[in-house]
Amino acid sequence: MKVNNGPKNIIHTHLEKSNQWISGESLSEILGISRVAVWKHLQSMKEGGYPLESGKKGYRITPGEDSLHPWAMGDLAPRIHYLQSTESTMKEAHDLAFHNAAHNTVVVAETQSSSQALSSHNWHSPTGGLYFTLILRPDLPLHQAGIFSFTASLAVVKLMSQMGLEGVCGWPNEVITAEGKLAGILAQVSGTPDKIDFLNLGVGIHVNSQESPKQDCKTAYLSDLGGHRYKRRDILIKFLTIFDELLHKDALDQWIDSFKAGRDSIALTDKGGFKKTKGHIVHPDGAMTLMIEDIDSRIYPGEKIYFSSPWE
Repeated sequence: MKVNNGPKNIIHTHLEKSNQWISGESLSEILGISRVAVWKHLQSMKEGGYPLESGKKGYRITPGEDSLHPWAMGDLAPRIHYLQSTESTMKEAHDLAFHNAAHNTVVVAETQSSSQALSSHNWHSPTGGLYFTLILRPDLPLHQAGIFSFTASLAVVKLMSQMGLEGVCGWPNEVITAEGKLAGILAQVSGTPDKIDFLNLGVGIHVNSQESPKQDCKTAYLSDLGGHRYKRRDILIKFLTIFDELLHKDALDQWIDSFKAGRDSIALTDKGGFKKTKGHIVHPDGAMTLMIEDIDSRIYPGEKIYFSSPWE
């Protein structure tokens, strides 16, 4: 569901600001349309899953609403493709990208049934989390695609910092906290060596999820870290704002600083055993060079490499 700003946006804005019941007559006067037309818009919103209540006094937003609908996104509305449920926002974004979806389109869903993480692992997506895919069409060669995953994880860390919370970037595609993994990033790219056609960046953030996730690692939630529930809409808007700003800065160096923060430079390879590293070199394609036992070893996303966290 992708819409431009319009009557539904105006209805949402007034319902949210009033924080109380508004009559159909009042909405009719605000919009300059008939009450029948207002009713049709309200019914459409309600059928689309919008948290709307109706009664003798008129209409109001359900207390505690957390809408991700386009008309709740203000100026971002034209970018939003909303789904109540889907197999995967990445799959949906892939189809949209092949059909010429615009740069910066955001595919967001309440829940996913078959979402994926790196190395084809499943990413559990219970109600209350934030799951979206950003469709990008950067004018860059294919080997620079990895910078966008780094930028996305850095954007989550900076968002947390603005909220007074602590997290660090994990290689290559996650954000970790003292409580465990908070967010995961997955990138899919299509193009030629000289030119990216489109790059889809999938982001999953544990916001207010209540279910126990089916993950092998510990999981963190923003609501637990901050001591209260957050509106996913606010998190999404802040993320997109920070992400856009970082694309115009040296995000890779900032990511490296976040990755190194508090770590003791110990890596565990898939062959077993702790091995000290003397340095990290991160490359724009997403690879990392580690100096292990005086030998430079280049590793790539998906390889079974473990880095200690600052809290271990």
